[in-house]
Amino acid sequence: MALEIAVIDDWQDVAREVVDWSVLDSIGRVSFLHDYPADPATLARRLQPFQVICVMRERTRFDETLLRSLPQLKLLLTGGMRNAAIDLKAASALGIQVCGTDSYKHAAPELTWALLMALSRNLLGEACALRAGDWQQGLGGDLHGKTLGILGLGSIGQRVAQFGQVFGMRVIAWSENLTAERATAAGVTHVDKQQLFEQADVLSVHLVLSERSRGLVDAQALAWMKPGRCWSIPPAGRLSMKPRWLPPWNRAGWRGPHWMCSTRNPCLPTTPCGACPMFWPRPMSAMSAGRTTSSSSAR
Repeated sequence: MALEIAVIDDWQDVAREVVDWSVLDSIGRVSFLHDYPADPATLARRLQPFQVICVMRERTRFDETLLRSLPQLKLLLTGGMRNAAIDLKAASALGIQVCGTDSYKHAAPELTWALLMALSRNLLGEACALRAGDWQQGLGGDLHGKTLGILGLGSIGQRVAQFGQVFGMRVIAWSENLTAERATAAGVTHVDKQQLFEQADVLSVHLVLSERSRGLVDAQALAWMKPGRCWSIPPAGRLSMKPRWLPPWNRAGWRGPHWMCSTRNPCLPTTPCGACPMFWPRPMSAMSAGRTTSSSSAR
Protein backbone atom coordinates (compact mmCIF):
# COMPACT_ATOMS: atom_id res chain seq x y z
CA MET A 1 0.00 0.00 0.00
CA ALA A 2 1.41 3.37 -1.05
CA LEU A 3 2.14 5.91 1.66
CA GLU A 4 0.32 9.22 1.69
CA ILE A 5 2.91 11.92 2.42
CA ALA A 6 2.07 15.56 3.15
CA VAL A 7 4.42 18.54 2.99
CA ILE A 8 2.74 21.34 4.93
CA ASP A 9 3.54 24.90 6.01
CA ASP A 10 4.85 25.59 2.51
CA TRP A 11 3.45 29.12 2.44
CA GLN A 12 5.68 30.19 -0.45
CA ASP A 13 4.59 27.16 -2.53
CA VAL A 14 8.22 26.35 -3.35
CA ALA A 15 8.84 23.01 -1.63
CA ARG A 16 8.12 20.88 -4.69
CA GLU A 17 10.93 22.63 -6.59
CA VAL A 18 13.76 22.65 -4.04
CA VAL A 19 14.43 18.89 -3.90
CA ASP A 20 13.83 15.86 -6.11
CA TRP A 21 10.70 14.32 -4.62
CA SER A 22 10.55 11.69 -7.37
CA VAL A 23 12.79 9.45 -5.26
CA LEU A 24 9.68 8.77 -3.16
CA ASP A 25 7.55 7.66 -6.11
CA SER A 26 8.22 4.01 -5.38
CA ILE A 27 6.88 4.19 -1.82
CA GLY A 28 4.09 6.74 -1.91
CA ARG A 29 2.48 9.94 -3.12
CA VAL A 30 3.55 13.42 -1.96
CA SER A 31 0.99 16.21 -1.52
CA PHE A 32 2.00 19.85 -0.99
CA LEU A 33 -0.18 22.08 1.19
CA HIS A 34 0.95 25.70 1.07
CA ASP A 35 -2.11 27.60 2.31
CA TYR A 36 -2.96 28.25 5.95
CA PRO A 37 -6.00 26.36 7.36
CA ALA A 38 -8.71 28.52 8.87
CA ASP A 39 -9.05 26.57 12.12
CA PRO A 40 -7.74 23.43 13.91
CA ALA A 41 -10.74 21.34 12.86
CA THR A 42 -10.12 22.13 9.19
CA LEU A 43 -6.44 21.34 9.63
CA ALA A 44 -7.23 17.97 11.23
CA ARG A 45 -9.62 17.01 8.42
CA ARG A 46 -7.03 17.87 5.78
CA LEU A 47 -4.26 15.88 7.46
CA GLN A 48 -6.23 12.76 8.41
CA PRO A 49 -5.37 10.75 5.24
CA PHE A 50 -1.61 11.04 5.68
CA GLN A 51 0.79 8.52 7.24
CA VAL A 52 3.79 10.86 6.93
CA ILE A 53 3.76 14.63 7.47
CA CYS A 54 6.71 16.93 6.77
CA VAL A 55 6.52 20.25 8.62
CA MET A 56 8.53 23.41 8.16
CA ARG A 57 9.78 25.30 11.17
CA GLU A 58 7.27 25.84 14.00
CA ARG A 59 4.45 27.09 11.81
CA THR A 60 1.85 24.49 12.81
CA ARG A 61 1.28 23.39 16.40
CA PHE A 62 1.02 19.61 16.73
CA ASP A 63 -0.43 19.34 20.23
CA GLU A 64 -2.02 16.25 21.75
CA THR A 65 -5.47 17.17 20.45
CA LEU A 66 -4.32 17.41 16.84
CA LEU A 67 -2.14 14.31 17.06
CA ARG A 68 -5.03 12.23 18.44
CA SER A 69 -7.17 13.35 15.51
CA LEU A 70 -4.68 11.85 13.03
CA PRO A 71 -4.99 8.06 13.46
CA GLN A 72 -3.11 7.34 10.21
CA LEU A 73 -0.05 9.37 11.18
CA LYS A 74 3.10 7.28 11.77
CA LEU A 75 5.98 9.66 11.04
CA LEU A 76 6.36 13.41 11.64
CA LEU A 77 9.40 15.07 10.05
CA THR A 78 10.67 18.55 10.94
CA GLY A 79 13.48 20.75 9.70
CA GLY A 80 16.18 20.98 12.38
CA MET A 81 16.47 19.07 15.62
CA ARG A 82 14.33 21.37 17.76
CA ASN A 83 10.64 22.08 17.20
CA ALA A 84 8.73 23.42 20.19
CA ALA A 85 5.45 23.19 18.26
CA ILE A 86 5.42 19.39 18.46
CA ASP A 87 4.23 17.65 21.63
CA LEU A 88 6.89 14.95 21.73
CA LYS A 89 5.43 13.23 24.79
CA ALA A 90 2.02 12.89 23.15
CA ALA A 91 3.57 11.73 19.88
CA SER A 92 5.53 9.03 21.70
CA ALA A 93 2.45 7.85 23.58
CA LEU A 94 0.54 7.57 20.31
CA GLY A 95 3.32 5.67 18.56
CA ILE A 96 4.17 8.53 16.21
CA GLN A 97 7.87 8.76 15.40
CA VAL A 98 9.32 12.29 15.21
CA CYS A 99 12.52 12.92 13.24
CA GLY A 100 14.52 16.05 12.44
CA THR A 101 17.11 17.11 9.90
CA ASP A 102 20.52 18.67 10.35
CA SER A 103 20.49 22.42 10.91
CA TYR A 104 22.98 25.21 10.29
CA LYS A 105 23.87 28.33 12.21
CA HIS A 106 24.76 30.92 9.57
CA ALA A 107 21.30 31.95 8.33
CA ALA A 108 20.02 33.72 11.46
CA PRO A 109 23.22 35.79 11.97
CA GLU A 110 23.24 36.83 8.31
CA LEU A 111 19.60 37.86 8.45
CA THR A 112 20.12 39.69 11.74
CA TRP A 113 22.98 41.68 10.28
CA ALA A 114 21.02 42.51 7.15
CA LEU A 115 18.27 43.93 9.38
CA LEU A 116 20.74 45.96 11.43
CA MET A 117 22.31 47.46 8.33
CA ALA A 118 18.91 48.29 6.87
CA LEU A 119 17.72 49.84 10.14
CA SER A 120 20.85 51.88 10.77
CA ARG A 121 20.72 53.33 7.26
CA ASN A 122 16.90 53.57 7.13
CA LEU A 123 16.90 51.73 3.82
CA LEU A 124 13.21 50.83 3.87
CA GLY A 125 12.09 54.36 4.70
CA GLU A 126 14.31 55.90 2.05
CA ALA A 127 13.21 53.40 -0.61
CA CYS A 128 9.53 53.98 0.16
CA ALA A 129 10.03 57.75 0.16
CA LEU A 130 11.76 57.62 -3.22
CA ARG A 131 8.88 55.65 -4.72
CA ALA A 132 6.50 58.27 -3.30
CA GLY A 133 8.40 61.06 -5.05
CA ASP A 134 10.37 62.29 -2.03
CA TRP A 135 14.12 62.53 -1.65
CA GLN A 136 16.50 61.97 1.28
CA GLN A 137 14.24 61.85 4.33
CA GLY A 138 17.02 61.81 6.93
CA LEU A 139 20.54 60.75 7.79
CA GLY A 140 21.71 57.19 8.08
CA GLY A 141 23.59 55.99 11.14
CA ASP A 142 26.94 54.24 11.54
CA LEU A 143 27.48 51.00 13.41
CA HIS A 144 31.23 51.58 13.79
CA GLY A 145 32.04 52.77 17.29
CA LYS A 146 28.62 51.82 18.69
CA THR A 147 27.95 49.24 21.41
CA LEU A 148 26.38 45.94 20.35
CA GLY A 149 24.51 44.13 23.12
CA ILE A 150 23.95 40.38 22.75
CA LEU A 151 21.16 38.77 24.78
CA GLY A 152 21.99 35.07 24.50
CA LEU A 153 25.60 34.32 23.56
CA GLY A 154 25.11 30.87 22.06
CA SER A 155 26.43 29.77 18.69
CA ILE A 156 24.23 32.25 16.82
CA GLY A 157 24.86 35.08 19.27
CA GLN A 158 28.60 34.51 19.00
CA ARG A 159 28.44 34.76 15.20
CA VAL A 160 26.55 38.06 15.45
CA ALA A 161 29.15 39.26 17.96
CA GLN A 162 31.87 38.47 15.42
CA PHE A 163 30.03 40.52 12.79
CA GLY A 164 29.89 43.42 15.22
CA GLN A 165 33.60 43.19 15.93
CA VAL A 166 34.37 43.23 12.20
CA PHE A 167 32.31 46.43 11.93
CA GLY A 168 34.30 48.05 14.72
CA MET A 169 31.70 47.75 17.46
CA ARG A 170 32.18 47.23 21.18
CA VAL A 171 30.34 44.00 22.07
CA ILE A 172 28.72 43.24 25.44
CA ALA A 173 26.56 40.27 26.42
CA TRP A 174 24.28 38.89 29.11
CA SER A 175 22.04 35.90 29.71
CA GLU A 176 21.02 34.06 32.85
CA ASN A 177 23.60 31.32 32.33
CA LEU A 178 26.41 33.32 30.73
CA THR A 179 29.65 33.49 32.70
CA ALA A 180 32.41 36.09 32.43
CA GLU A 181 34.80 33.34 31.33
CA ARG A 182 32.61 32.28 28.40
CA ALA A 183 32.11 35.88 27.35
CA THR A 184 35.84 36.58 27.46
CA ALA A 185 36.55 33.46 25.39
CA ALA A 186 34.25 34.91 22.71
CA GLY A 187 35.97 38.30 22.86
CA VAL A 188 32.91 39.88 24.50
CA THR A 189 32.48 41.90 27.70
CA HIS A 190 30.15 40.30 30.26
CA VAL A 191 27.61 42.68 31.86
CA ASP A 192 24.41 42.30 33.88
CA LYS A 193 20.93 42.59 32.37
CA GLN A 194 20.40 46.24 33.29
CA GLN A 195 23.80 47.24 31.94
CA LEU A 196 23.06 45.40 28.70
CA PHE A 197 19.91 47.42 28.04
CA GLU A 198 21.36 50.69 29.30
CA GLN A 199 24.62 50.57 27.36
CA ALA A 200 23.65 48.92 24.08
CA ASP A 201 23.21 51.09 21.02
CA VAL A 202 22.26 47.92 19.18
CA LEU A 203 20.47 45.05 20.92
CA SER A 204 20.43 41.60 19.34
CA VAL A 205 18.46 38.83 21.07
CA HIS A 206 19.26 35.18 20.36
CA LEU A 207 17.40 32.92 22.75
CA VAL A 208 15.30 29.80 22.41
CA LEU A 209 11.67 30.62 23.15
CA SER A 210 10.81 28.86 26.42
CA GLU A 211 8.84 29.50 29.58
CA ARG A 212 11.97 31.01 31.12
CA SER A 213 12.73 33.33 28.19
CA ARG A 214 9.14 34.28 27.31
CA GLY A 215 8.62 37.99 28.06
CA LEU A 216 12.27 38.45 29.06
CA VAL A 217 12.36 41.79 27.27
CA ASP A 218 9.74 43.29 29.56
CA ALA A 219 8.57 46.82 30.37
CA GLN A 220 11.41 47.30 32.87
CA ALA A 221 13.99 46.32 30.27
CA LEU A 222 12.48 48.78 27.80
CA ALA A 223 12.64 51.52 30.45
CA TRP A 224 16.40 50.98 30.76
CA MET A 225 16.97 51.58 27.07
CA LYS A 226 18.17 54.80 25.49
CA PRO A 227 15.69 56.84 23.43
CA GLY A 228 15.83 56.93 19.66
CA ARG A 229 16.15 53.21 19.10
CA CYS A 230 15.05 51.06 16.20
CA TRP A 231 14.28 47.42 16.80
CA SER A 232 14.38 44.26 14.77
CA ILE A 233 12.55 41.20 16.06
CA PRO A 234 13.00 38.17 13.86
CA PRO A 235 11.52 34.83 15.01
CA ALA A 236 9.45 34.44 18.16
CA GLY A 237 8.54 38.01 19.00
CA ARG A 238 6.80 36.62 22.09
CA LEU A 239 10.07 37.21 23.93
CA SER A 240 9.20 40.88 24.00
CA MET A 241 6.26 42.33 22.13
CA LYS A 242 3.00 43.32 23.80
CA PRO A 243 0.53 45.75 22.17
CA ARG A 244 0.26 47.83 25.36
CA TRP A 245 3.89 48.81 24.93
CA LEU A 246 3.26 50.60 21.64
CA PRO A 247 2.51 54.05 23.21
CA PRO A 248 5.74 54.16 25.29
CA TRP A 249 7.59 52.76 22.29
CA ASN A 250 6.40 55.74 20.25
CA ARG A 251 7.22 58.21 23.02
CA ALA A 252 10.77 56.91 23.22
CA GLY A 253 11.24 57.57 19.51
CA TRP A 254 12.29 54.01 18.75
CA ARG A 255 12.19 53.05 15.08
CA GLY A 256 11.35 49.56 13.91
CA PRO A 257 11.18 46.88 14.93
CA HIS A 258 11.71 44.61 11.98
CA TRP A 259 9.25 41.97 13.14
CA MET A 260 9.27 38.48 11.67
CA CYS A 261 6.88 36.51 13.82
CA SER A 262 3.85 36.92 16.03
CA THR A 263 2.02 34.56 18.36
CA ARG A 264 -0.15 33.74 15.36
CA ASN A 265 1.24 32.69 12.02
CA PRO A 266 0.96 33.88 9.35
CA CYS A 267 1.33 37.32 10.92
CA LEU A 268 -1.70 39.42 10.00
CA PRO A 269 -1.39 43.16 9.23
CA THR A 270 -4.54 43.79 11.29
CA THR A 271 -2.84 42.82 14.58
CA PRO A 272 -1.93 45.77 16.86
CA CYS A 273 1.78 45.44 16.14
CA GLY A 274 1.40 44.44 12.50
CA ALA A 275 -0.77 47.48 11.74
CA CYS A 276 1.60 49.93 13.44
CA PRO A 277 3.56 51.97 10.85
CA MET A 278 6.78 51.86 12.89
CA PHE A 279 6.93 48.08 12.51
CA TRP A 280 8.40 46.23 9.57
CA PRO A 281 6.34 43.02 9.50
CA ARG A 282 8.02 40.46 7.28
CA PRO A 283 7.30 36.76 6.79
CA MET A 284 10.00 34.32 7.82
CA SER A 285 12.16 33.38 4.87
CA ALA A 286 12.74 29.75 4.01
CA MET A 287 16.44 30.10 4.78
CA SER A 288 16.19 31.72 8.21
CA ALA A 289 16.58 29.82 11.47
CA GLY A 290 13.19 29.54 13.07
CA ARG A 291 13.85 28.01 16.45
CA THR A 292 15.62 30.96 17.99
CA THR A 293 14.81 34.59 18.39
CA SER A 294 17.01 37.13 16.69
CA SER A 295 15.98 40.60 17.75
CA SER A 296 17.93 43.75 17.04
CA SER A 297 17.63 47.34 18.16
CA ALA A 298 19.85 50.12 16.83
CA ARG A 299 19.97 53.75 17.82
